[in-house]
Amino acid sequence: MMPRRCNNGGSGREVISSKRLFRMTSSDRGVWQDAKTAADLLYHISEGFQKLRLWNSSFTTGGENENVDLVVSKLAERLKKTKTLEALSLNGNNLGEHVLTLAKALEKNTSLRFLEVRNNKISDNGAKAIANSLKTCNNLIFLNLSGNEISNDGVFEIGQSLEYNSTLTKLSLHHNRIEKEGALSLMRCIEKNKMVTALDISDNRIEGSNFAEIQAQLLLQLKANKNSQKRSFLEALKSGSGPWNRSKVFLIGEEASGKSATIQSLNGKSFDKDWEPYSYHPEYDRFEFETSADQSRWKQTRKHGRLHHTTRFAAKLAVDKLKCGGFQHEPEPDSEDMHTSLSAIEKSDTLLDAHIDSALSEYEGVSVFRNHHNNGITFSVFEYNENRNLIHKFHRLFFTTFGTYLIVFDMQKVLQKVKGAIEYLKFWFESIRFHAPEASIVFVGTFHDIVNSRGDLETISETLFCEVLSSQLFPFVAQNDCLWFYPVDNPNGLGLGDLHEVVLKTITIYGHSRKIVSIRWLHCLDELLNAASIGAPCLTLRDVTKCASMFGINSLAEISAMLNLFHEFGFVIYSTSTEALRRLVVLNPQFLVDSLNRVIVDCANMSQEAIDRIEKMGLKNDVEKLCQTGLATYDLLECIWGKDHVDYLVDVMREGMLFHDWSFRNTDKLFLIPSFLQDKVIGENETCQDEWSSKCIFDFSDRFLPAGVFQRLVCLCVSYSETIQSSKEPVCQKGWSKIYFGSMNVVVLSVSKDGNSISVAVTDQRRASFCVSLLTTMLRKLNEESLSGSLSWKTFIEHSNSRIPLEKVRNSRELKPWTKDNITPGIITSSIDLSGFDIDYSMS
Repeated sequence: MMPRRCNNGGSGREVISSKRLFRMTSSDRGVWQDAKTAADLLYHISEGFQKLRLWNSSFTTGGENENVDLVVSKLAERLKKTKTLEALSLNGNNLGEHVLTLAKALEKNTSLRFLEVRNNKISDNGAKAIANSLKTCNNLIFLNLSGNEISNDGVFEIGQSLEYNSTLTKLSLHHNRIEKEGALSLMRCIEKNKMVTALDISDNRIEGSNFAEIQAQLLLQLKANKNSQKRSFLEALKSGSGPWNRSKVFLIGEEASGKSATIQSLNGKSFDKDWEPYSYHPEYDRFEFETSADQSRWKQTRKHGRLHHTTRFAAKLAVDKLKCGGFQHEPEPDSEDMHTSLSAIEKSDTLLDAHIDSALSEYEGVSVFRNHHNNGITFSVFEYNENRNLIHKFHRLFFTTFGTYLIVFDMQKVLQKVKGAIEYLKFWFESIRFHAPEASIVFVGTFHDIVNSRGDLETISETLFCEVLSSQLFPFVAQNDCLWFYPVDNPNGLGLGDLHEVVLKTITIYGHSRKIVSIRWLHCLDELLNAASIGAPCLTLRDVTKCASMFGINSLAEISAMLNLFHEFGFVIYSTSTEALRRLVVLNPQFLVDSLNRVIVDCANMSQEAIDRIEKMGLKNDVEKLCQTGLATYDLLECIWGKDHVDYLVDVMREGMLFHDWSFRNTDKLFLIPSFLQDKVIGENETCQDEWSSKCIFDFSDRFLPAGVFQRLVCLCVSYSETIQSSKEPVCQKGWSKIYFGSMNVVVLSVSKDGNSISVAVTDQRRASFCVSLLTTMLRKLNEESLSGSLSWKTFIEHSNSRIPLEKVRNSRELKPWTKDNITPGIITSSIDLSGFDIDYSMS
């Protein structure tokens, strides 16, 4: 990134900086002549920077005390609020007593990891203030207090703080006024705190012989601490287990609704109107974030090495053990013998050995303790790109209960009642309720800089409550005081704090973020992800089982539990609902997106190359049949997907209700793909439901009618129709189907415009009650075996523009055909035999 110039507020000078580093030294003294200008400059430039270096700037020299206070207080204020600043260097500024203000701010800071306060004359009072902040500051790993006139009194306080602090690894007290007693007290403290691996007490007031003896003991103890860490890390790599501290966040929203900007804002990055969203995949983006130990900030993480997840988890387990004094009384081998000591630990297999060797190399090369021992929560953020139609069709394949769903919307559209805005929100709300019933939902309204009046916000909230939530209270929908959504202004950061807080709250309130996992599972996960990184989109269950056995995971039940957990957190896609799905583990979800896209979308817009290949295989007529009737042959699917994956992908499509088995006196295997059906056009000889005086209505408006249920019901009816010899060929169009139950009885099914009800009309009124019972049985069967019992509906008879509940129709002479056999839904559920249908329900 190129450096940028920060104007100093009118002094006529500019300071060169970059987004990562802001530096000001003695050559920039002119900036400090005006204390207010300096204070404002410090406050505004420090946010967004990772490093701030102010060396020998003398902002405490030559100015009035109140001006100095202003500069320091501004810097302290920024220290309390910053989410990005990781390194602060204030060497040579003669801070003196002003360090008390900065130390107080340090207690509330959650981002700073490196702090240098060399040569600032802070003395014992300053050392005590910093020591007090170390008791609560759980992010600092490096502290340099050299040249600060600190004596034993200050050192005693620093030593005591190390009994509470578990993150500091390096401490420099070079060139102070420490005497023998102070040095010995530090020694005793680091015997208890095994996180400290570097301590410099040179050039202090310790006599030569005493210093040599203390220094030798100190080096031995620091070496022992390093060995404790290493041994703990290696044992965790072998057999550790504990809470994974992991979750998942979904962002769903229309194009240009502000999803990507919201992700960047939550990540602590400044709004950039020219920023282009990431596009790793055509349909969704995935990001990894980690919270600070106190969960007050997010930071996007990057993969470190081949064993990214394993080393992070092992480091966390090792630190947790060290905090509990797990090695306090154990003999510590020399570091040279540490690798050899692994032979004392029983090994299981070559691959596990290789993983341990690789993790050890990473441990040596990059301090995994420094980078990975945070006790915060790590979570994946999935951004669904709603501007593409395909994800709308098979989102249910990716929705899982573990996680939080953010539904992002443009408040202007809801306020102005733009067509489709409310319907869009209701669709996704009901979809999440249906497919992830235990997950939390947070509505996020963007463009708060434009929609900012309290009245407008309350109007939007009322609209959401009445039209999306149907005036019902849902405990899993996050509330923002009196609002049902969280308004945010990404350019100016307004509202992001509340959103940040509620997301973390919803993540931690459910137990899934604290799932106990074995380190062996993480070894296996990294191995699977490494296979994906070199181009393997999926693996057979046999291959995964073989991989798992290399890490001592031999039970099929444990392997299934492991894969189910990886699926819940979005690492793989794995289902056990059918044999074909159980046999394959998808490592790269984009493989599914691309494969299904080739049929659902691309078949209607094929490239010439694809057309030529299909013609060469003699399948041109199959493509034409698909486009005209919505029926795909197995041979065509095999040509598009290949023999290895066709059965798996057929079951994925069937499971996601993207297509349905079609069986009507065909020797070929056929599948109905609803997206290819034409809009309903009723011909001269066709029968319209409006001609009937009465019809049956299955009303799903109390909850939700998922996409694909109507088409699956139609296919079940077609399968039943085939069992009756005199039945004619059915007619299927989008949202409307005409099916024959014999030569005389025509059943017309249609879905309402709002998509919340299915109507049924029957020509043979003598069979009306039987048809209602049959369709009810089919819906119940479908609900039980494909939708986990989440579907609910009410049954009405519509007559003269009024709806009458089915159970109240019995006394109506006019509507007697619907109940004349006294057969009502539920009575004949077990008496209708659906086993003769060609559809195998166990595969549905």
